[in-house]
Amino acid sequence: MKKTSLLYHTFDGDLKRVWVTPNYLDTKCSFRMEVWGGAEGETKKTLLLNFDHVAALEFSMNFCDNVVGADLGGFYKVPGKKQKRKLLERNFNRRKKDWLMTRLSDSESDDPDDLLNDHSGVDQMEEKLSKYHLYLLQSMGGAWLVLAKEYECVELDENEALGE
Repeated sequence: MKKTSLLYHTFDGDLKRVWVTPNYLDTKCSFRMEVWGGAEGETKKTLLLNFDHVAALEFSMNFCDNVVGADLGGFYKVPGKKQKRKLLERNFNRRKKDWLMTRLSDSESDDPDDLLNDHSGVDQMEEKLSKYHLYLLQSMGGAWLVLAKEYECVELDENEALGE
């Protein structure tokens, strides 16, 4: 079973900026990274990863600048439907948990008649998963999972890298 496909070497990469533009299924996100080339004498370059039609996004932060595992960075495509479904479920459960955390009443969190327990949106999204791809971006600062229809990677020239 193939677990992942390495798309770009981002080892020792430094994530500089992240943009997320929420707009339902037309949500976009971008990552600006500085990476070192793999060949001897190659210099640092700036990459911009742009994702379109983002359906889910998850981030785990590398707290306290812990360098353990930082050299394992990379930008990967994760195959199959299983991990996509798990990400959708985690997002659904997090939304529910966040909603219940802010409620002052003792609502039943497992009540089947409660709209918070309605999985129809997740189930409908699962039917469309073949059109979406799961990507994993690891950097010194943490890891990002992005479920999106497509992405592009642009190498910025020096002038673009200096600007916003």
